[in-house]
Amino acid sequence: MIYQMVIDSDDLVPIGYIHKQHGVQGELSVLFAVDLQTFESNFVIIEIEGIFVPFFIQNSIFRKDRSALFTFERIATPDDSKELVGKTIYLPKELARIYSLQPDSISNQIIGYKITDKTYGEIGIIEGIDDSTENILFIVSHHNTEVLIPAVDAFITNIDDENKEILVQLPDGLLEVNEKDTSAE
Repeated sequence: MIYQMVIDSDDLVPIGYIHKQHGVQGELSVLFAVDLQTFESNFVIIEIEGIFVPFFIQNSIFRKDRSALFTFERIATPDDSKELVGKTIYLPKELARIYSLQPDSISNQIIGYKITDKTYGEIGIIEGIDDSTENILFIVSHHNTEVLIPAVDAFITNIDDENKEILVQLPDGLLEVNEKDTSAE
């Protein structure tokens, strides 16, 4: 008899997302929502087609900027890894507590929320939080580019936890400034 363990989303904490592919061996660049001083888990969980699937870490290289390069077991080529780009990564709550990733932390709760502006419409999905400066920023995937949106009460008009959506009213030109900054790189 084969037993299949079902992982419930209520038992998980989002800790970051897969930012992009790296190299030719299926490596992936991972951005974490918080600065991890240590990370010794041998797996992370990724939602694939509505099912939470454990991915075992074969190799990891951590950097100082909240990022790491992960190589997962059974992911050996760029074709294998491209399906994971943009996906949120999770840890079980028990493990998240070890790394001070409390499930009640606002930055952990809103990763994966959709940002919708009253004027521009849907902007994208929150993939991380940048709190390295005094001004906290949402890191949002917008038209295959990363945009930074200030996480300030003056811009946020509503947070809908049921639909995982944050409604904002951004100042004119904020998205255009972000797009110019990323196109200049």
